[in-house]
Amino acid sequence: MPAGRARPPVSPDRLRLGLVLPTWTTNDVRWSEVLDIAGVAAEVGFDALYVSDHLLLPSNNAELKRRAGVDFPDDPEVELEGYMECFTTIAALAVAIPRLELGSFDRLPQRRLDGQDGRHHRRHQRRPPHPRRRIR
Repeated sequence: MPAGRARPPVSPDRLRLGLVLPTWTTNDVRWSEVLDIAGVAAEVGFDALYVSDHLLLPSNNAELKRRAGVDFPDDPEVELEGYMECFTTIAALAVAIPRLELGSFDRLPQRRLDGQDGRHHRRHQRRPPHPRRRIR
């Protein structure tokens, strides 16, 4: 398939595979490396890429690193690690690799302030009367 062309829809009877990109260790992984991983995933046939929606996990990710085979000390003095911002990362991936489906495997609604999503505003806004239902 030529680069940059959208992949045709996947038949519902075919198994689809997605990959969670390592966007949670910004001290260890750079954007260029995440983009390389995403490119390889597209080349080998993954159907989707997913990104985590956390900005700062109060952790040094020691347990995750140990599960991956890294000998990492459980030291509270080690600097906390950040995450790449989810929707900015998804937007950049959409430009770089348009043929894969993209998404966040979690979304944190607590990042929204009251009224930011419009529900608060709509609830307190008076609706104009319908022209045929005006009170005379």
